[in-house]
Amino acid sequence: RDEFGNPVQGSQADAENLLIDMTLVSGTDVNPKETDVVPTVAFNPVTGLYDVSFTSTTAGTLRTDISIKTPSGGQVQAFGSPYETPVPAAAINAQVSTISGPGLQGALVGTPTFVFVTLRDT
Repeated sequence: RDEFGNPVQGSQADAENLLIDMTLVSGTDVNPKETDVVPTVAFNPVTGLYDVSFTSTTAGTLRTDISIKTPSGGQVQAFGSPYETPVPAAAINAQVSTISGPGLQGALVGTPTFVFVTLRDT
């Protein structure tokens, strides 16, 4: 939108001027090497909007920074950016969850034993 709130026509070429950085900033088992989420940006000529799609592989909070390249080579942060989006875990999937430990091999009366249950959602 322009400074008066009017829609501005765009194109797929203009999508290249959008700088979108998505990073998982909190969650369980956050591995710094796997926290970046790569978005796909496409101009939708029917709506006149830019569609951004992404897939997160870890639950947590996703921070999205959106900037626009300026003709002078700089960049301006989009209004309201950065945005934070909760990424909840999916339902537990028994097909990929695991159980392990010595308690699966057996136990003795009066002797503590244990098993490990690792629940996964995908």
